Amino acid sequence: MRKSTFLSTILFSLIIGFVTFDHISERNKPADVVVYGSHAEYDYDDIVNRADVVALIKVNDELTKDNSTIVYLENSPLIKYHYASREAEVLEYYKNDLGLKDNIKFNEPVAITPNNEYIHSEEYIAFEKDQKYIVFLSKDNGLNELSIIASNNGKVDLQDFSNNEYQDVAIRSVLHANGIEIPQDSIINYDLPQKKAASGSGEQINNNKYFELPINHYVDQNSQIEYFNIQGIPFSIEKNE
Repeated sequence: MRKSTFLSTILFSLIIGFVTFDHISERNKPADVVVYGSHAEYDYDDIVNRADVVALIKVNDELTKDNSTIVYLENSPLIKYHYASREAEVLEYYKNDLGLKDNIKFNEPVAITPNNEYIHSEEYIAFEKDQKYIVFLSKDNGLNELSIIASNNGKVDLQDFSNNEYQDVAIRSVLHANGIEIPQDSIINYDLPQKKAASGSGEQINNNKYFELPINHYVDQNSQIEYFNIQGIPFSIEKNE
C-alpha cells in the first residue's frame, strides 16, 4: 500500500475555463476551480478491507449548488473542505457492513459554489446522473459520513473504463463483478508483448446483467497463462511461483 500525507488545508487556484455538463445550459457553465492536495492511495485488497461498502451503483441525481457543501478557513478565501452529497440506486452489493438498502446517499469530493464554480481536484471528475460505477465507501472520515475513499481511488467508471486512474483497482473490481476471482498466489501482468496482447480468439465473458463491459479471455494451452482484454486494456494472470 502506498500512502501520501493528507493535507488538512487544501490550497486551490482558479483556472480560466469551463466544465461541460450535459444538464447545464451552454450559457451557464460553471467556472473550473482546481484544488490541490494529496490523499492516501490503496491497492485493491487494501481498499476493499478499508471500505464499509463496495457496490455497483446507478447515480440518481445531478451535481448542483443545492447538494454541494463548501467550508472556508476562518476569515480566508481558502477552502477548508468541500463535498457534494449524491444519491444512487444500488444494483449490487459486494460488501455491505452497514446493512444499507437499495438506495443510498454518499459524499464525493466535488462541489458547485453559489458563485457557479465547479470545485474538484486535478484529476477527479464528478459522478454523472444515470451512469454506473463501482464505488468504495467508508464512514471513517472527518465527517463520519459515508464517502468515497481517497478520491479517484474509490470509484470505477464503467462508461470510460480505460481512463480509470487506478487501473488495477478497476480491473479487479470488474473481474469480481463478473464472478472472476484471482487466486491469491497469482499476479496480474500488464506489460505484455504486443503479439500476446493482440492474439488469441478465446471467449467473451459478460456475466453481469447490470452493465455492458465484455471481457475477452483466452488461455495459452502451452503455458496455461490466462490472457484478458477489457476495453483495450490487455493483461495476463499468472501463478506467482
